[in-house]
Formats: sequence, structure tokens, C-alpha cells
Amino acid sequence: MECFVFVCYPTRFSRNKLDQVQKWKGIPVRYFSGSSIYPNTMFKRLIQLLRGVFNCTWFCLTQANNFDAFFFSIPRWVDSIVGLRLCSARGGVVFVDQTELFSAGVNTLLHKLEERLIAKYSSTLFTISKRLQQYYQEQFSKTTILLPIVVNFSRFNSEILVESRTIGYVGSFGSKDGVDLILDGFEQACKTSNLPLKLKLIGSPHSSETLVEKIKQKDLSNRVELIINPSNQQINQLLPKCDTFIMNRTNSEFAKYGYPTKLGEYFACKRSVLMSEGPGFSEDYSDKVEAIKYEVENPQALADAIIWRYNNPDEADIIAQRGYDYAKKHFDSEVVGQIMSNAIENAS
Repeated sequence: MECFVFVCYPTRFSRNKLDQVQKWKGIPVRYFSGSSIYPNTMFKRLIQLLRGVFNCTWFCLTQANNFDAFFFSIPRWVDSIVGLRLCSARGGVVFVDQTELFSAGVNTLLHKLEERLIAKYSSTLFTISKRLQQYYQEQFSKTTILLPIVVNFSRFNSEILVESRTIGYVGSFGSKDGVDLILDGFEQACKTSNLPLKLKLIGSPHSSETLVEKIKQKDLSNRVELIINPSNQQINQLLPKCDTFIMNRTNSEFAKYGYPTKLGEYFACKRSVLMSEGPGFSEDYSDKVEAIKYEVENPQALADAIIWRYNNPDEADIIAQRGYDYAKKHFDSEVVGQIMSNAIENAS
């Protein structure tokens, strides 16, 4: 069976790469995506979107018969629904990978329609979390397969020299991950302990200016390092230098259905993970077993977790090892790849 993969955003679809077949670990790969960087103006983004929809439609009309199956990764409304519909109409097996419940955020009616069409035109849905899987089963009686986050363990060298009492966070500085709460909890931990704590905030430039002001207001400039837009290679080196990570989410509907990839990367570094406890991904873990958990949206609880971790270093190391073992068992690329392979074989 030959399967065509639509990766993330067909808006970046490039027709001139259609016939370029490469090899990855012995597997023939046709790479269709262009740059992963969005243009810097709304007009250019609109042009990119329209070009992408045209290219995607062109491919489905002229090339789809050459493939037995199609894999759409995170299809979105304008970007992919047309291609999804055309591939479905041509009788191929259509797999869709869903990682978020967008109707739990804004524009609910539009996203509800998007979810209905995805469920209608797909043969099988891969969902990243148990809650997302349950949602599609209950709402659309859809065949779903749990496909966890994927972690490349070879990226992270746990033997890299650790910067003692250095806490790391990687990701968005937006409201979903509650970076304000992380700062509040870190500030309280600094005030109520004599520990020389450091915090590395690693992420995109979005909201970074506001974050800089908050760091200054809290008089934490000598303790908090802001690292903006590092390369993947830099992240590979930065993460293992931290001896602790914070995996924080707010108690929002949107956050309940996702599963943060960075959690697997934290575990892969074999470091302590402080995890907010609430509905969603954290239900897979037990306090003081794979992670050190604290009450969601409670800065004092986070501060207490930080202090407990450094006051109990031996136990924290044992917990970190258990977290690594859990991630290796469930998130390793070989494990997740086997789930996908089995699904494709069963479909054929």
C-alpha cells in the first residue's frame, strides 16, 4: 500500500516537489511542504493560503488515484477540507490525525462544522489523547485510534552537565500554558526559600515583550532568562541543562483535550517534571510516581512543588527515572510507528 501524507498545512504545499522521492531510513518519502515559517503580513498569509488550497485541490484531482491511502495531519478548515473531501470521494482510505479540540476555543460553530466534516470524510481518526478519542466516539460514532505524542529520544543527551537548581519551560508564552502563573509560582518559591533558583523560559516572540515587563516588575531579571526562537539544535542542548521542568496548563476546555509534545521531551531528558493537576493529560500520571503534581492554577501550590523537589533530591531523581521509563514505553517513535503501521495494514 502506498500512502500519501498531508503534513500539517497544505497551505505550504509545493507542486514543484511532487516528483522528488527521497529516502528516510530506507523508506521512500515524497516531501511536499514548503517553509514552516508564516509570512509576516496578513496579505502574504492570505496569498499563501489561497495558493495552498489551489495546489492541494490540483493534487487531489490529478494524482490521488496513484495512492491507496491518505494521511491528513491536523487538517484545518480552509487548508484541508477540500482535499479531504476529494480523497474520500476517490475511494482511498483516509486517515486523519487530530491533536486539538478547536471547538473548545473560539469560533465554536465554525469549528463544530469542521469537526463534523472531518469525521464524515475520514475512514479512521487518530487522536492524541483519551479525552479527544472519547469526544469523537460519542459525538460522531467514529472509529478512532489513540496515537500518542512522538518523541525522538536520541535528540536529548541526559549526560550533558546540568545547571543546578535551574527550572525550564519550553513553548508558547500565551494564555493556554499559563506562563504568568509559572512566574507567580517561581516568585513565591524564591521568596519563601533560600534556594538560588533560576528559570529559563524558552519560546516564540509572541507576548515576549509583555513577559519582559512582568519579569522586571517582579524584580526577577537576575533569576529569569528569556530565550526567544532558538533553533532545534539549540533546544537539544538547552533542555538537558535544566534539572527540572514545569509542565503547566490552565483549567480551560481547550487544554483538556490536547497532549503537549513538550512533556515527552521533558521526560526524555530524564529530569524532574512539575505537572499541573487537572482534567486532561495529567490524569495519566500519579503524584510522586512519574511526576511531581500541583493544583492547577495555584501559584502557591507550584511554589510548594518547586521547594519539595529541591528538598528531596534523591526521591526526585527516582521520579524522573520513572517518568523517562513511562515516556520510553509509550512515546518512542518505534512504538508510535507500530500503531500507525498496524492501522494501515488493517485498512488494507
